[in-house]
Formats: sequence, C-alpha cells, structure tokens
Amino acid sequence: MLSALVGVLIAPKEYIHPNMMVNMQLYGFTAGVLADFRIYLVQFLVDWFWEY
Repeated sequence: MLSALVGVLIAPKEYIHPNMMVNMQLYGFTAGVLADFRIYLVQFLVDWFWEY
C-alpha cells in the first residue's frame, strides 16, 4: 500500500489511454509465441542429440 502511494507521488504525470495497451498486448503475444517456440526448439534439439 505504501509503495503504491510512493509510486503515484514520484511517477511523472502522464495520461494513459486505451491505445497504449495495444503495444503491451502485442509484446505479450509475441513473448508467448517465442517462448512456446523455444520450448519446441529445445525439445527438438534434445531429441536430435539424444539419437546421435
């Protein structure tokens, strides 16, 4: 509670509008896709090295 109050007092005064959230949604979606791709890539490499 105290940290939220300090953050509000110290933070610069900027207005937030809904269009700003589009970038965050795109970053989140991209991070999710890349993380999922990384899991499959690591599993593929482990399986491939395990064979040889």
